[in-house]
Amino acid sequence: MRRPQGFGIGARVSAVVAWLLASAAAALLVNLWLYTFLWRAQRKLPECEAEAEILPLLPAAVAFAREVLATWVSFLLYPLSPLLPRALRPSAPRAWIALVPGWAANRAALGLLAYRFRRCGFYVECRSYGPPCARLPRRAAALCGHLEALAALAGGPLFLVAFGAGGLIARLAVCDIPSGVHGLIAIGTAHGGTEAAPRFLPVLRELRPESRLVQEVTRNHRGQSLDRIALHSAFDATVLPPEGAYWAEAYNIRLRDTGHYTLLYSRKAFELLLENIDAELERAATCDRNHRA
Repeated sequence: MRRPQGFGIGARVSAVVAWLLASAAAALLVNLWLYTFLWRAQRKLPECEAEAEILPLLPAAVAFAREVLATWVSFLLYPLSPLLPRALRPSAPRAWIALVPGWAANRAALGLLAYRFRRCGFYVECRSYGPPCARLPRRAAALCGHLEALAALAGGPLFLVAFGAGGLIARLAVCDIPSGVHGLIAIGTAHGGTEAAPRFLPVLRELRPESRLVQEVTRNHRGQSLDRIALHSAFDATVLPPEGAYWAEAYNIRLRDTGHYTLLYSRKAFELLLENIDAELERAATCDRNHRA
C-alpha cells in the first residue's frame, strides 16, 4: 500500500522550510513598515535632538538587523508557549519575579529572560493572562488574581517585570496590588500610547495615545508605594512618538541602539534590569536592618 505523498519526509521538510521563510519574511516586512514611520518621525526632530537620538548609518543597520532577527525568533517561539513551564524554581530564591507578556510576545518569547533570572537565583513565574484578542483590562484583572496568590506564597520580595503592552496591564493591575509586591519594571512599554498601533483592531486601538485606556493609565497614580523602573530605547519602532515610552513616575533607563524585541534578548538590557533589582533588594534589606535595630 502506497503512503500518501502529503505524509512523506520531503513534504514535511518543505513545510518546515516554507514556515521558516514565511516567518522570516513577516519579521522583515513588519520591521520595514514600523521603522519607516520611526525614521520619518526622527527626521522631524530639531537638529540638537536628532544628533542625540538618531544612530549613524552603520550602527543603525546593525541594530535593525538584530531587531529583525529578534522578531523572527519571537515569531518562531510563539507556538511553543504551551510546552514551557509556568514557573522556574531555584533551590533558595533571592526574590520572586512575575513576568507579564505583551500583545505579540507570549510566554515563549520571554523564555530567555526567565531563564536568565532563574540562573541569578530568582523564582520566576510567567503566564499569558488571556488570549491575544483579550482586552487589556481583562488581562489586568487576571493578573490581579494571580498576584494575590503569588504574594501569599512568596517567601521574599516580589517584582513585576512586564514587556510591551504588559507594562500597561501591570499598571492597571496595581489598583488592588498586594502588599507583598515590591516593584514594577516595564520593558519597551508605550506608557503614553503609540501611533504605530493600527485603529482597525480593537485590542490594538487601546494602545493609541487618544484611547480612553491610555489616558486612564496616564492619569492613574495608584501604586505609588512600588519601586517603578521603565527600560526603553530610542530605537524601538513600536513606540511612536519615541517619547511615549517615558514614564513620569518611574526611574527611566533609555538605550539608543536596541529594538523592541531585542530588549528581550539583549545581555546589556538584562544586566541593567538585574543591577536595578539588586539595588532595590539591597535598599530593602538595609531598611529592614535599620527597622530591627
